[in-house]
Amino acid sequence: MFSRHGPPVGSNSFDHLHDQGRINPALHGQCLPPPAFVGSTAGPSFSGHSFDRAPHSKARGFSLLELLVALFVIVLVTSLATLNLGSGGADLELESRLRGLADTGSFAADEAQMTGRDYGLLLQRVDVGGEVVYRYGWRERRQEGWRAPASGREVFAERDLPSRVELDLQLEGRVDSEVPVLDDPATATPQVIYYASGEVTPGAIDVRLRADGRLLWRLEWDLLGRGELLPRGERGIDDDDA
Repeated sequence: MFSRHGPPVGSNSFDHLHDQGRINPALHGQCLPPPAFVGSTAGPSFSGHSFDRAPHSKARGFSLLELLVALFVIVLVTSLATLNLGSGGADLELESRLRGLADTGSFAADEAQMTGRDYGLLLQRVDVGGEVVYRYGWRERRQEGWRAPASGREVFAERDLPSRVELDLQLEGRVDSEVPVLDDPATATPQVIYYASGEVTPGAIDVRLRADGRLLWRLEWDLLGRGELLPRGERGIDDDDA
């Protein structure tokens, strides 16, 4: 009896394939290996041949020189950005210190009138970590002489200006002597006096860049202690242009 699509029922399938020439007699009775799968590196096929994987193109990596160049560019850009940010931050710090000086001067003028005691602004040069910086502080006239104010210690605390700047002090229209290095700053006489009568020693402080002497700011005040901070010493210039 025959099936519709296969060998006669009950017959040997190997004999049937042998009769049709579809199997090698030498392989009769042996297990055939499975066909090779696509993508395998090598494997036998029905014909006894092996299939090699198709060659793939290798991805080219960066050379050491290219990596060094890229790293150099990154470091350079980062350094420039840090330099710009650092310069801007230093300018803001300087402006903040000078505005604080002007505001404290106004406060000292008010305190002098309220307490009936003279106050003064003392400028000096000091050595900080091997660098000469300009320091400003405040004094109060007492019976024993000029001393640090007894009240408002936080407001009248001494403060240093950045080491990159230097000061020129002008009093009553004349350029004063160079800001000194004081032997005994605790008892030194201040240069600018805020009198209890309401008058102030008129003058100005020029703040210059130490490297080239360029004028950055001018803080000036009149006989009544009214002060003004001028970018580059000129009126009508925005602070951003200083």
